[in-house]
Amino acid sequence: MALQAARELLENAAGSLPAAILAALPSGFYDYLVTGGLRIDHVDPQRMLCSITVPHRLLSHGGVLDNGVTASLVDIIGSAAFFAAGCPTTGVSVDISISYLEAAYADWAMGGKTRTRAAPEEAVDLQVLKSFLEKAAADSVPEAALPSKFFDNFIVRGIRIDHVDPRRVLCSMALPPLLLNNGNFLDSGAVASLVDIMGSAALFAAGYPTTGVSTDINISYLDAAHVDVSITPYSVS
Repeated sequence: MALQAARELLENAAGSLPAAILAALPSGFYDYLVTGGLRIDHVDPQRMLCSITVPHRLLSHGGVLDNGVTASLVDIIGSAAFFAAGCPTTGVSVDISISYLEAAYADWAMGGKTRTRAAPEEAVDLQVLKSFLEKAAADSVPEAALPSKFFDNFIVRGIRIDHVDPRRVLCSMALPPLLLNNGNFLDSGAVASLVDIMGSAALFAAGYPTTGVSTDINISYLDAAHVDVSITPYSVS
């Protein structure tokens, strides 16, 4: 029973995505998927304010904004802050800690803010920021073609359950090109999504009839994962 429930959550869900949609998506699609519709509302050398209206495509199976999307926005907007501070390139997240205090639903307006230690007189190239964050994402994401709650099924596509018992779930997947970020390695937010979804699968393995909700996620990124590399996420109940 535990194995079947875990398969329903992880493996079978991914098979529900229309093949025609997946075939039309470009390599590195993940960043475009998450940032489509993101707006820059204010920028200066010491802070940046962004906003987004939660789209249906980024909902989890529970009908709320996926936790991995939140992590992705933290990572991407944080990277954009380097440009706001006058740096020529972005950085790489090494640690992300997020507390989920409330759920966000479809069509809700959300805001994000970053701060830097740059001098107030530093020049800000707004066009560089727009290119990095907005980057014509609205044209790159076939919004009308993506079904509601697309995100969870998209993330777990290709994942395999290798072992399950009441104490742990072991999975593996060959990293697909669609989960790459602009740096051509596995997106930090995709890692957070896998952590969240695998944690839910562990509840089934432990015999619970339903999954739970993550309230805190803490991740240290020790190395980058590149396309076709085999990764082995696991969770302990």
